[in-house]
Amino acid sequence: MTFDATTLFSRTVPEAHGKFVAAAAGLELETVTHPLTGPAEEPLQAAVARLGPPDARNVLLSISGVHGLEGFAGSALQIGALLDRERHLALGPDMAVVFVHMLNPWGAAWGRKENEGNQELLRHIYHQYRPRQPNAVFTALAEVMDYPSLKTLDEFMAARSKVRALAGRFTQEEIGTGLVPGQDTHPTLFTFNGGPRAWSADLLERVVREQLSDARRIVVFDLHTAVGPWGETVIMEESPDDSPIHRMVESWCGPLWPWGEGKAFYEWIGDYAVGAEVVSITLECGTVQLGPRDQYIFALESWLHHYADRNAPEAAEHMQRFRDIFYPATPEWMRAVWAHGAPRWNQIVGGFRRWVEGH
Repeated sequence: MTFDATTLFSRTVPEAHGKFVAAAAGLELETVTHPLTGPAEEPLQAAVARLGPPDARNVLLSISGVHGLEGFAGSALQIGALLDRERHLALGPDMAVVFVHMLNPWGAAWGRKENEGNQELLRHIYHQYRPRQPNAVFTALAEVMDYPSLKTLDEFMAARSKVRALAGRFTQEEIGTGLVPGQDTHPTLFTFNGGPRAWSADLLERVVREQLSDARRIVVFDLHTAVGPWGETVIMEESPDDSPIHRMVESWCGPLWPWGEGKAFYEWIGDYAVGAEVVSITLECGTVQLGPRDQYIFALESWLHHYADRNAPEAAEHMQRFRDIFYPATPEWMRAVWAHGAPRWNQIVGGFRRWVEGH
């Protein structure tokens, strides 16, 4: 099947949802409506579809939209695979694929990575099942910056110099890595992953309970953006580099991108699929390359959302940069992402099939 790759991508959640439903024609499909609406009062929906037998013991779980705005790229990759499923989703007899489409539709609709509770969902969901650790670096940063006190964009930009005050309290390495785990103490600031259990967390857990509890092998295929060369895709795997699982995934996909988190974000699935082997694979679609000048953008986007106006003329340049980091949405980028991303389905599905067959 041939098509213009740009038609796989969307500008709104309803557009993406409609394309996904059409691509999943003939499959078991559930639409799940979010309790809130988008900026034009449009309904926001996630969807769950299953390809393959209901009792399959080997299940690929493909998730798009964990990080909101990033979900438009993941959506396109899911839609493209479903439209040409004979090519990209050649399953063995005891295999199935479960698609979770736009897990965080609110974030996608509002142009944010976070959800309606300002929660960074990947870590928020992980910490529903695994304990958090205090983040002293972020606590110190929040005290030094005092983000709620900043009244204008000029004040925010000038206040960035205050970060130097942390140098006397933490090493450069501690500062550089201290923000990665996120925090649960400042619900209006960036990297927040605490707070009440999110709608999306409930949805994903229900999918796991209903669709994966009897599986013996599970491969999570989580689709993201913002890492890797522009328009290309890179693959990450969460286990140690010298582990058999890591080497297996590398045999499927070729060289893997370094995994710097130190957490296996989907290992909790094994709590519900007891005894199953769970392999977690992340695909990243490369966008603009982040540089030192971009380090402020995440704090700024959160500050604009909670304390100022993301749509103010003076914020336009910064917000465009933010969107370019997570969803450039140019025809050239869309075509490149599909060209690089489409073969990943064959690698993952084909590798999973060989694993099931014992090869």
